[in-house]
Amino acid sequence: MYISYINPSFFIVCRREEELITAKKNRFKILSRANTIYRKCECCDRVRDLYFKMCVYDAEHGKFLVGTIDLCKNCGENFGDLLRISVSSDGTESDFKFES
Repeated sequence: MYISYINPSFFIVCRREEELITAKKNRFKILSRANTIYRKCECCDRVRDLYFKMCVYDAEHGKFLVGTIDLCKNCGENFGDLLRISVSSDGTESDFKFES
């Protein structure tokens, strides 16, 4: 029996590793932002540009949104590797130029 801890208050219990991988992909979605936001990352607690938002869904069905976590570029890529979800920040606009 495998137990995967993502957050101390949230865990998924699965019997096989394949079920664990599919459960992670169904319960967590990492979305890239259109524009970065300069705030504190909720993972590493550093003030940086936030590139990603991770949506956490309920453990039983995977249909109901439980919460969201704002992530910087490093944390978002690390969570993507950990959960085996493809993540890219190519479409994110980080620099703004005002033309007159």
